Amino acid sequence: MKNILSIILISGFLFSWSNKNKRYHIDETTSPNDTLTFLRTDMSLINGVIYSKYGEIGSFVNGKKDGLCRKYDKNGKLIKHGNYILGKEEGFIKKYDVNGQLIEKEFYKNGKKDSTHYSYYGNGQLRQMLFFVNDKIEGLSKSYHENGKVHKEINYVNGKKEGESKQYYDNGQLKLEENYLEFLIFFDAQLDVLI
Repeated sequence: MKNILSIILISGFLFSWSNKNKRYHIDETTSPNDTLTFLRTDMSLINGVIYSKYGEIGSFVNGKKDGLCRKYDKNGKLIKHGNYILGKEEGFIKKYDVNGQLIEKEFYKNGKKDSTHYSYYGNGQLRQMLFFVNDKIEGLSKSYHENGKVHKEINYVNGKKEGESKQYYDNGQLKLEENYLEFLIFFDAQLDVLI
């Protein structure tokens, strides 16, 4: 009995290992909702590596991205790459424009934005800097004019604007100042009144 169980376990391991190394051309696959990838012929989930004429797209396990994955535009330019663990983003995900210039850099933890998010103008100048905690904007966010001067400063608490917000002209002069407050209304159902 132990020998049969051992043979089954080894066979299962070898089968999954051989599928992980199986290669599929991107034209053989479909990803209708961009979360799962299927083989077009029988709509089975992809287990293996998908490639295109521009290079490897990445590895997939049960139809989900797993490991370093890339996305190319129709002309073969790399427009996105990053690490995934069973379909969830993990670590830095970077996006590029058609000239190869970095335009966005986000950090993910277990599929959720977590840490500083940067976006850039085509010339490489910082456009916006946001901080995320568990997929919600938190703290002071800043956006910049293309000349590098601050455009907006907005404070967030748990994904909502709260506190002082400022907007500036591209020469650095203050344009607008606002204050966001979180209003809470409590309702006492027994008394049918607002407290």
